[in-house]
Parts: sequence; C-alpha cells; structure tokens
Amino acid sequence: MKITKSYTKRKQYRRTIEELRRLTDQELNDIGINRGDIHSIARMDSDMNTNLRGWV
Repeated sequence: MKITKSYTKRKQYRRTIEELRRLTDQELNDIGINRGDIHSIARMDSDMNTNLRGWV
C-alpha cells in the first residue's frame, strides 16, 4: 500500500512540474508563482495550494 501511494505521489509531482514548466512567465505570475518556485510548489499537495487548482 505504501509503495503505491509513494508512486502515485511521485507521479503527480512530476506531472505538476511538467505542467507548470509549460506555462509562460506571465501565466505563472497570474497564478502567483515564480518559475524558481516550481519544484517547491510541486511538492505541495494541490489541495493545500489554491494557486494550483484548475491548472494541474
């Protein structure tokens, strides 16, 4: 069970990074994210970070 959860979380982390990297700097700015913050933002759960809702 733990391995599956870990795999799912890692997969979501990678997907979030990919999605955020595709956005322009202006789009990132519109949702309150700097390009340098992508990795730390991706580590957060999208339910916890309201900036990510609807984007990833």
